[in-house]
Amino acid sequence: MIGSPYQSWLLRLCDPEGCEDLPHDRLDIKGVGKLLDAAQQHGVLGAVVANVQQLFEEDGAKQLALDANAVTALRQGLEDAQSICISELAMTLLLRARARSLLAAIREVDYPVAIVKGEDYADRLYDPTCIRCFRDIDLMVPRVFVDEMAEIMKEHGYKLIQPGGNYNLEFGERTWDSESRPLVRVEFHWDMITCPSQRRRSSLPFEELHWEQRGSAMQASPDSMLLIACVHAVISHRCDRLQHLCDIRQICRGRAGDVDVDRLRDTAVRCGVSSALAGGLGITARLLNDASSTELLRELRLPGASVAWRVLVSHVSLLEPERRSSRLRQTVIREWMKRAA
Repeated sequence: MIGSPYQSWLLRLCDPEGCEDLPHDRLDIKGVGKLLDAAQQHGVLGAVVANVQQLFEEDGAKQLALDANAVTALRQGLEDAQSICISELAMTLLLRARARSLLAAIREVDYPVAIVKGEDYADRLYDPTCIRCFRDIDLMVPRVFVDEMAEIMKEHGYKLIQPGGNYNLEFGERTWDSESRPLVRVEFHWDMITCPSQRRRSSLPFEELHWEQRGSAMQASPDSMLLIACVHAVISHRCDRLQHLCDIRQICRGRAGDVDVDRLRDTAVRCGVSSALAGGLGITARLLNDASSTELLRELRLPGASVAWRVLVSHVSLLEPERRSSRLRQTVIREWMKRAA
């Protein structure tokens, strides 16, 4: 059961490949504002704007709005949303330029490095790429080279940000911020599971993933890309952002290429992340009503915990992660994943 009409619409309108099977519930003027605010919060504003514009072209968005006031609010909201999308695009262009500069410097010293998550997903899963925004630069390197990046980062005007708590050097990533403005954050991952206590049972380091060479660039194979996406969505974020499920859906649709099911299963079991993989696919299949992730989950034949995931992740807990009940569910997911394989 979905809590509000805007949530039903958001789950349909976030599809970068268009929306079908639209909800029967109509939006009122408050729902219009909530829809666009939530789309921005969840990183899917570009897809929502594109799909709403398409609805306007088809029938004046009669399916969306309840009355003339809501239509007016939606038109104004779209103008504001387009301005936000332009700002996000400008930031991603800056991030891309900074990433190119860093990659060139790292390759000069012949260190293996690959872009993961944001920019990689945008380029390989979305058309046009600007639909998928991202907020930082994520690079993955082997653990042995993490400390070697310090000199390069300092030369390019970045300062190291120490991790909180008592993790220090055992944290699975190093975070660097630019000393110039606007601030650019770069994260070097050597393990997609950053928390040391979590890695007692599961770990997804650079060496366990399958990498493909594309000219001078190194990129994760589609199966490794999917593992990264599921671990990021379930373990790192505990299912609090719709954008992550959209990434999983696009990989399952084969937009980055065919997923090697046997290698995916073997790597997930070996690394102790099969529960996160099953969770990411199952949640995407259920909340986005996605046939491709349903089929892939069936092919993988992973030991399931579908009942638990249904209890822990609902439409409301995903779309309203700041609710007290949602935060409680996230705590349970964190503790469960520390013990699950």
